[in-house]
Amino acid sequence: MKKYFWKKEIDNYYAFWYTIKLTVKHSDFSKKILDLDHWFLSIGAKYELFKLEDQDLIEEYVKRRQNCFFNRNREWLGLLDFEQFPDTSLEKMVIALPDCNGKLEFYPQGFSSYLYIHPGIIDSNYNELSQLSNWERQITVSIASRSTIWNDKIIYGTDENNNPVNFEPPIDNLFYAYRITPRFNSFLRDLKMKIEELGGAIVLDDEHHEDVTEDGILLNGNIVYQEDINAGRVLFPL
Repeated sequence: MKKYFWKKEIDNYYAFWYTIKLTVKHSDFSKKILDLDHWFLSIGAKYELFKLEDQDLIEEYVKRRQNCFFNRNREWLGLLDFEQFPDTSLEKMVIALPDCNGKLEFYPQGFSSYLYIHPGIIDSNYNELSQLSNWERQITVSIASRSTIWNDKIIYGTDENNNPVNFEPPIDNLFYAYRITPRFNSFLRDLKMKIEELGGAIVLDDEHHEDVTEDGILLNGNIVYQEDINAGRVLFPL
């Protein structure tokens, strides 16, 4: 049984912040957005990082929006907009976290606590765009976390009164980080592949930590993917 020191979320702290940028136009916006939404949900489940409580709703979500892309109250162009329907909202996503024995457990509403989606500047109202015969817009959305669970060493935290604390020396968090960060790295790699296929890009924020790169989060100085864990090329720290 392993004691943990990571925090679910810390105010004014970001473990990482990746921004997706994608250009869409009048002739392809719905296809591009739904391709990305579908891929995002599918690879989250594939790597057991997060999933909808009802996995069958991934396909249903796409079908619903193919029939009616916007509802009356949300006619803004946006990526990863899962709030169109209550049963596919972020509140219906569960995230997998390692327990003190290293076993994965899915936690309800953990997506918004350990991972969250931050919409970009929303300035593209479809009612206005649809009046144009030809239009093109870049839309953005960010994926970020305020949790320290991803890091192999924890250097920042809070005390019992929620005051900021710097740990010296840093606290070893390899046991937990190796059980979640490789899954995120594989997810991020596959997400980048889809976004680049759609003509977009993922950009890392300018004030990231030294152990966060454009390709993922470093563990012992290396990018470790879930495939490395599954194949036994990299072993879990005990």
